Amino acid sequence: MSGWPGDADAVIRRIRAELAAADDQLGGLDAVRISADLRGDDLEQLTFEASGVALQLRRQPSATPPPGIASAHSDRTAATAIRSRRPGIARRVRLIAAQARVDGIPLTVDVELLDLPIDWLEYEEPSDPTRPETVVGIDVRDDEGVRGALSASIRSNDIGPLFERIARAALEADGVDIRSVRIDLRQDGADGIRIAARVGVRWKLLSASARMRARLRISPDAVVTVRDLGVSSRNPIVALALFAARTQVRAQIGRTLDLNDETSSSGVRLHDVRLTAGRDLKLSARVGKSVSSRRR
Repeated sequence: MSGWPGDADAVIRRIRAELAAADDQLGGLDAVRISADLRGDDLEQLTFEASGVALQLRRQPSATPPPGIASAHSDRTAATAIRSRRPGIARRVRLIAAQARVDGIPLTVDVELLDLPIDWLEYEEPSDPTRPETVVGIDVRDDEGVRGALSASIRSNDIGPLFERIARAALEADGVDIRSVRIDLRQDGADGIRIAARVGVRWKLLSASARMRARLRISPDAVVTVRDLGVSSRNPIVALALFAARTQVRAQIGRTLDLNDETSSSGVRLHDVRLTAGRDLKLSARVGKSVSSRRR
């Protein structure tokens, strides 16, 4: 393939091929509607419309594949030589998923990115030998100019069932049977979430359940702080293991996780983050350099 990207239809076909390749993880992506407007090397707009789309979680293979299989593909991809790289800008990228369903559970997601720097790549050979279309690709560059916003919401009562379905799809091949998941979320002050969870599992001959309670603080700068944490179980074997690990569990209280750590080198950050729990669990944030970052 030459002259990449060529036109908007070629870009859409390449994106659709990537979505099709992900069907073994998430089914239904072929129903996502895609539109694009390409002018030269710049995408004036790229929109993914997933409203009303029904997605299905696929059962995943064992977490311990035969040696060499997973690494062989990643090694080939990393070693593929780039023939050409042409810079461009995605002026507006939008994902709209109003009442999309994941295994029947409705959720809403809205993401908008502006001035996203990209590279149009052509490789010497397909980065995945089984997929000829991977001879070209799109790479996102680190840059401080990107900005945007995101929001997501889901019924709080649906968090447990969604987690249960995700865990089953991920662990079933390893013989882990997720029997039940109950998660209760409540607002804990202006910037906190209180979580109470119960998970029942069966693995081989062992059947057990465990309870977890936690209090988390989420700052506007996307720093999560563990305010409180506790785990327990009525199963004597699990309870003994948890007792032995009590020091490590207590050590998590006060720990922080900066969700922006991976993007700190580019200066692009999540800010104005807000997570609220009520009838719905709602997340909103802005993307880009915060006011405090611009002043430094």
